[in-house]
Amino acid sequence: MGYIGNNCNSWIFISCGGNNSTCNITSPFNVITTNLFPYTMIKCDFSFESFRNLYLANSIFSDTDFTKAYIINSDMSNSDFSKSIMIETNLKFITSNNVNFFNVNFTKADLGGVTLTNSNLDETSFDDANLSGTDFTGSSFVNSSLKNVDLRGAKLHNVDLSNANLENADLDGASLLNAIVNNTVLTNTKKNCINHEICFNELTSE
Repeated sequence: MGYIGNNCNSWIFISCGGNNSTCNITSPFNVITTNLFPYTMIKCDFSFESFRNLYLANSIFSDTDFTKAYIINSDMSNSDFSKSIMIETNLKFITSNNVNFFNVNFTKADLGGVTLTNSNLDETSFDDANLSGTDFTGSSFVNSSLKNVDLRGAKLHNVDLSNANLENADLDGASLLNAIVNNTVLTNTKKNCINHEICFNELTSE
C-alpha cells in the first residue's frame, strides 16, 4: 500500500511500496545500532509488507497501518506503536520490552510465543488473536478487549487485567502469578490456568 504521513517516504523500504509486496531486509541492516537508526514513522501505511530481522528498538511507529503485515524475528523494544492497526498481523519471534502498544488493534493477530514484557497494552483489542505461549510479564491490559483469545500456556506474571474483557478466552495452562484481576470480565472463560485464585481445573469441575 502507499506511504503517507510523517517521514514515510524516507523509509528504507521505499523501493517496495505496493499491495502484497515483500520488503525483506537482512544483514547488514539487522545489526545497525539504535544510535544510527531510530525510526520515526507516523501515520504510515505498511499493510501487507514484510519486515524481517530488523532492529526497530527506540523508534516511533504510532498511528500506522500494519494490517496483514509480517514482522518477523525483530526487536521492537522501547518503541511507540500506539494507536496503530495490526489486524491479522503476524509478529512471530519478535522481542519486545517496554513497548507502547496503547490503543492498538491486534484483532486476529498472531503473537504466539513472542516476548512482550513490561509493555503498555491498555485499551487495546486482541479479539480472536493467538497469544498462546506468549510472555507478557509485567505488562498492563487495563480496559483491553481479549475476547475469544488463545492464551494457552501464556506467562501472565505481574500483569494488570483490570477492567479487561476475557470473554470466551482460553487460559489453559497459562500462569497468572501475581496478576491483578479487578473487575475483569471472565464470562465463559476457560480457567484451567495456574498460580491464581481464579484458576481451576475444568476437567474435574462441575
